Amino acid sequence: MKPSKTIKPAPKKRQAPLSVRLSEEQRTQLKQMAGNMTVNAYIVMRLFGEDATKKRARRITQDILLLSQILAKLGQSGLHADLHTLAESAKHGALHVSPEVEEQLVVACSNVATMKSMLMQSIGIRED
Repeated sequence: MKPSKTIKPAPKKRQAPLSVRLSEEQRTQLKQMAGNMTVNAYIVMRLFGEDATKKRARRITQDILLLSQILAKLGQSGLHADLHTLAESAKHGALHVSPEVEEQLVVACSNVATMKSMLMQSIGIRED
C-alpha cells in the first residue's frame, strides 16, 4: 500500500490593511495627537482602549527624555542662527575671514542642522 499524502491546511491570509483617507490638516492633527506613539498605535488605543496597545505602544524612556532635553537646549542656544549669521556675513564680506574659516562656518551650520535632525528622529518627531 502506498502511504497516504498529508493534506496541508491553506496558509492563513493576512487581513488587508484598513485604509482611511484624511485631509492634510486631519493627518497633521492626528500625528500631533499621537505624540510619541505611532499613528496606528494611537488609533487602536483610541478605538479599543489603553489595554489594546500596552504591549506595542512606545513608552517614554530615560533616553528619550534626555534626548528631548538636549534638543531643547540646542534650540534655546541659538547656535545655528548665530553660526548662520557669521557664515552669511563672511560670504558677503562683512566679516573678514579666510576662505578656510568661511568653509568651516558653513560646515558647522550643516553639522548643527544634522544634529537637530538626528535628535528629532531619535525621539520620534517628524520634520516637515
